[in-house]
This record gives sequence, C-alpha cells and structure tokens, in this order.
Amino acid sequence: MYILKHITTCPNHENYPIKLEVNKAKVNRTNDGFTGVMELDRPLTENMPLKVVIYKQTDGGSKQFYVLNEASACHFIEEYGGKKNMEGLLENCGHTGASSICPISQGRHEMTNKFVFDFSQLPEDGMYGLYDAYAYIIDGGVEIGCILCTVEFKEIVKADK
Repeated sequence: MYILKHITTCPNHENYPIKLEVNKAKVNRTNDGFTGVMELDRPLTENMPLKVVIYKQTDGGSKQFYVLNEASACHFIEEYGGKKNMEGLLENCGHTGASSICPISQGRHEMTNKFVFDFSQLPEDGMYGLYDAYAYIIDGGVEIGCILCTVEFKEIVKADK
C-alpha cells in the first residue's frame, strides 16, 4: 500500500515559473485530503511532459532509484491516479463535466475544498521502501514546475479471521 508521508515544494521553488503548493491532511487510513494553489504563467496542456526523479532512502542516505519520463503530465495523472480520484479532482478544480484534466488555463487556481485521494485506488504492486520523488512539469525541454513527495510503499498485513 502507498502512504504519502510528505508533500512540499521543491528546493528553489521560487525559480520555477509554475508554482505548485499542496497541503495534506489525513482523512483516514487509506485516504488523504489535499488543498493547494497552482499558479500558472502559461496554460497547462496535454503536450507538457512529466519527469519524476525517484530517490530511495537507505541507511547511508538516498540513492537515485529511477527516472520516469512521460509524454504528458496530464495523461499520467489521469491514468495512474484512479478514476474516482480524478473525477473528484476535476470537480474540485471547477472542471465540471470535463473528461480530461487539461487544458488548465493560465492564472491562479485554488483547491480550497479538501480533495480526498483514496490510495486504495492505486496499483497494489510496488517496490517496498521509502522514496523521495521530485515531479517536474516540462515545457520545451525546461523544468517549469516541481513538487516533492515522500512516499512509502509497504505491505499491509490483514488480520486473521
């Protein structure tokens, strides 16, 4: 099961033209609630790639574990976020009746209603451990926005009946 330990801005946050700020609150064992602000200096489109650089935390520090490159940040979020989660996100962001997250217009977008994310909607398979994931939105080969997530994947032991 995935557990989001922490979500914050990346180092040098002020240097990115797209500002992403997210706040997390625990709702229950499998759900976290999020509020946040996204300031876009340009529209966020389906043509903007996503790069996720993942570091595994070890006893000796952290080591780069994996780099994920996706052709579209929007498609990645929609595909791996879980259908119910994405429907809630679209509604919370004012995309009522929309079938896709993107495009998102330039400007300031606030998610003031707590968006509840159900981690049980995510894939059940994963590599056990604690990871830092730097997720970058890319435009024209340049990193334009970043958010840092610390995620743990661990086995959930079900109680004997």
